[in-house]
Amino acid sequence: MGYIFEQTVGNHRYVFEGQSYRDSNGKPRNKRVAVGKIDPKTGQRVYKQEYLERMRAAGTPVAQSSFVKQFSADDVKQSLIKEYGLFYLLNEIATRSGLIDSLRGAMPSLWKEVFTLACHLVSTGDPFLHCSDWINDTETLAVKNMSSQRISEITAAVTIGMRDDFFLDGVLDVQRKSISHWTSRQHPLILNLSMM
Repeated sequence: MGYIFEQTVGNHRYVFEGQSYRDSNGKPRNKRVAVGKIDPKTGQRVYKQEYLERMRAAGTPVAQSSFVKQFSADDVKQSLIKEYGLFYLLNEIATRSGLIDSLRGAMPSLWKEVFTLACHLVSTGDPFLHCSDWINDTETLAVKNMSSQRISEITAAVTIGMRDDFFLDGVLDVQRKSISHWTSRQHPLILNLSMM
């Protein structure tokens, strides 16, 4: 370990670790290694992760200045903001109720696309034609392409047998679980229906 100094190289200021030593002939020499840079906006030192880890391992942790990253107007203009709330809710309901597992079992290669189409319909009520636009604005499952041609391929690939498997195994099972849940809790609605 040696000393830390700053030096301007071109238009940027860098932080270096310098070390003085004598070579085999006894002459003094200096060795320097870049360990970070100076943030031009804040003027604070920003160290490389390798340097911080090396110093921590040596028992000399370096205090990294904390500052909030500031974004420029261009950063904000180029950023991407997606909706997530309703899709998250629908995904949680489908996962907890077992519908995702049933869909995955009935349509192993298509379940993500079919579930995404269903979420699109529930979320917007728009025809499948607009699903691609909805995916661009919404955080969804990882589906690659939902163009109108791909949607036509998906709807053609879903056979009657797949639909029957999903509805018989999935939907009916979820209904049975829901009824069991409601009746086991003695829900007021169930109690009122049983009194009629």
